[in-house]
Amino acid sequence: MAKGKASSKKVSDSKPKGKSGKAGGGIIKRFFKMMLRVMLFGFIGSVLWVLIYRWVPVPFTPLMAIRFVEQIVDDKEVRFEKDWVSI
Repeated sequence: MAKGKASSKKVSDSKPKGKSGKAGGGIIKRFFKMMLRVMLFGFIGSVLWVLIYRWVPVPFTPLMAIRFVEQIVDDKEVRFEKDWVSI
């Protein structure tokens, strides 16, 4: 029997494999990477938002929205009133 080069080759799978060796293993890694980015964006964004409002007065608050709706429901004169006091 003659040994040829063709007999020593392995047939590879048709599905691409990720670094984990499993087909589709990169999807989970990409998902967690994306979730980490979303959480970092949310954390950094909230810290920046607080720092901005440290020096800039808040233009509209949830309490102002509630009072606005109450004025409309009670058929009162609709007005916005704010008196900002520096802390």
